[in-house]
Amino acid sequence: MASQGPATPSALYKMITIPEAQQIVLKETTCLPSVSMTLHEAQGCILAEDVQAPEDVPPFPASIKDGYAVVASDGPGEYVVAFSAHAGHEQPQLESGSVAYITTGAPVPRGADAVVQIENTEQLPDRQDGEKRIKIVKAAARVGEDIRPIGSDIKRGQAVLQAGDVLAPPEIGILATVGATKVQVHSTPSVAVLSTGDEVVEPTTVKLAAGQIRDANRAMLVAASQQAGAKVVDLGIARDTEGHVKACLQKAINAQVDVLLTTGGVSMGETDFIKPLLERHGKVHFGKVKMKPGKPLTFATIDVEATG
Repeated sequence: MASQGPATPSALYKMITIPEAQQIVLKETTCLPSVSMTLHEAQGCILAEDVQAPEDVPPFPASIKDGYAVVASDGPGEYVVAFSAHAGHEQPQLESGSVAYITTGAPVPRGADAVVQIENTEQLPDRQDGEKRIKIVKAAARVGEDIRPIGSDIKRGQAVLQAGDVLAPPEIGILATVGATKVQVHSTPSVAVLSTGDEVVEPTTVKLAAGQIRDANRAMLVAASQQAGAKVVDLGIARDTEGHVKACLQKAINAQVDVLLTTGGVSMGETDFIKPLLERHGKVHFGKVKMKPGKPLTFATIDVEATG
C-alpha cells in the first residue's frame, strides 16, 4: 500500500503539559472487568471491591505478654497458680486470690482483668501438695493492663482493604486474617510492545551495520510492563513501511491486548505512520506533549470491536 501521508501532521496537534496528558490518559482508561481469585493467586493484583471483617480481631481478650492473669484489685503478694492458660485453648474461670500462668496471645480467663508480666514476679517453692506459687512484686497498675481487648485490631464490619488497593504480601496477610480466601480483583492487563524503524535491530545482533542501533526501548518497556504485573506480548520491530506497521497494529488488535506501547513513528517524517493509522482506526487524544525528549508523544484509543 502506498503511503497516504499523515492525516494530521504532528505540528498541528495542540501542545499540552505532562499533567494534562496524564489526566487525559486516566480519564480515557477504564477498569478491566473483575474476576474471582484465591488468596494465593491474588498476589500483585488490584482489589476490585472492599473487604470487610466478618468478626472482631482478636475475637477474645488476649494476653500481650507471658506472665500471670490476675484480678487487678488483689494487688501484690503471694498467690497459688490455679492453672495455666495457653494460646488456642478455652480457659476456666479465675477466682480472686489466685493467678493463672498465661502465654502471649492466649485468651484471658474469665474473672481475670489484667496480666502481670513474668518479669514482675518471683517463683516460690511449691506447696507440699504440689501446687505452684508465685510472688507478685509489682502489681498491675490498672484494669486491662497488658490485655488486647476484643476488636482492638479490627472491628467486625470494618473495611480492612478497599477497592483499588494493591495486594502485596502485607495485604495478603490481612485477607488471611479475616478469612477472605477468595477476592474480586481486576483482570491482569495484557500489553503489547512494538518498536518501529529500519535502523532498529535486535539486541542479539553482534555486529551493527551502518546506521543500525540495538533495540533498547522495547526491552525496557517489556521489563517495565512485566514489573507492573502485566501479561506482555512482544510484537518485535516494525519496518518503515505503512503496510508492515499496519500489519503489526492489526496483530495487536487480533491478540485482544488492552494496551499497545509503540516507540518511534509518531513525529513528522515521511515514514512516521503510527499517528495516521491510529486516526483511521480510533481517536487520537493528544499528539504533542511539552517535554524533551518525547514531544511527539501520542495517546489514542481504538474501538477494538468496530476495528476487528
